[in-house]
Parts: sequence; structure tokens; C-alpha cells
Amino acid sequence: MKNFTTFIKENWKDEAIELKLYIENDADLYRQRLVPIVKNIQNKMKSGKYDHKKAPKLWKYLVDDGAKKYAKEFPGVKFDKKIKDYVAQEFADEYKDEIEAQGGKMF
Repeated sequence: MKNFTTFIKENWKDEAIELKLYIENDADLYRQRLVPIVKNIQNKMKSGKYDHKKAPKLWKYLVDDGAKKYAKEFPGVKFDKKIKDYVAQEFADEYKDEIEAQGGKMF
């Protein structure tokens, strides 16, 4: 039997996946936050000013909004900073690769 601390350490990734899926499947967040962020990144990549180390900070705005909306829909649920930072990094990595794969143009 695993102790509680080990259980929590293993399950924070489940929470991160839940938050990421919620954000990706919410039409308002997609339209109002995700698309403008991707367009901003496309412009920065095109002009050569893109810095991948700074990208998670940009994605954090989307993740924070998603966490707030999730908490409104499911009262009592709060996400740690560690989880939100992880999700922001996941978005940054995923969309950087996707934009590059599509030749710098997604939207």
C-alpha cells in the first residue's frame, strides 16, 4: 500500500491532464485566449523574436483563466501553482511544435 504522500505526488499529473483537457475543450477559452496566444507566437516566430523560455508565462494567462472557470463550474476544486505551471509548459511545448510543423501558420 502506498502512503498518502506518494499517492499525492503521483496524482498531481492527473489533475494537470484534467485542467489541460478542460481548457482545450472550452469554446470560450479557445476563442478568447488560445487563438490570440497562438497568433502572437506565430508573429514572434516570424519576426525572429520568439523566446521559448518566456512562452510558458504567456500560456499561464490561459491556464489561470481556465482554472478559474473550472473552479466556478466545480466548486471546491483548486489547482496548485505547480500544476498550472506544468500545464502552461505543456501548452508552450505542444503549440511550438505544432506551429513549426505547419510552417509557422496555424490560424
